[in-house]
Amino acid sequence: MTDLVDRVEDAAQLGERDPEVVSWARRFAAGTRGDAAGTIACVMRRLQSIPYRADPPGSDPILPVREVLLGCSACDCEDRTAAVVAALRLLGYVAWPVYIEQPRAPQDHVTARVMVGGRVLWCDTTVAAELGEHPFTAAERLGMGHVQ
Repeated sequence: MTDLVDRVEDAAQLGERDPEVVSWARRFAAGTRGDAAGTIACVMRRLQSIPYRADPPGSDPILPVREVLLGCSACDCEDRTAAVVAALRLLGYVAWPVYIEQPRAPQDHVTARVMVGGRVLWCDTTVAAELGEHPFTAAERLGMGHVQ
């Protein structure tokens, strides 16, 4: 669904220009050791720690990246993906949103990919995935059946 990915991309770009998000990224970068995988995994864990909340039926708003990174109480995959893409770009990585169909699930999924050391890796923040782990593999490992 190209429209949804476009809206997530637009939200990520807005986040990249938000002074509070830029400030967050600078503070975050100052606390890292420069290890790409460790830095990205830390951003992922931050977003994975936020409880999942589906949008109400018939509604599909995307929360501002600032709200997701700085203190929302719950969010869905689109919100997390916009936030991780914006955060990783501000930290100097190439990242983008990706749409994944889930034929046996009630809804499809939006996640991110990131370039690390010349390799394209999965970067899912909705489930407790490891950097590089496909969201479906993570969901199966966690006994979830499908990604929210």
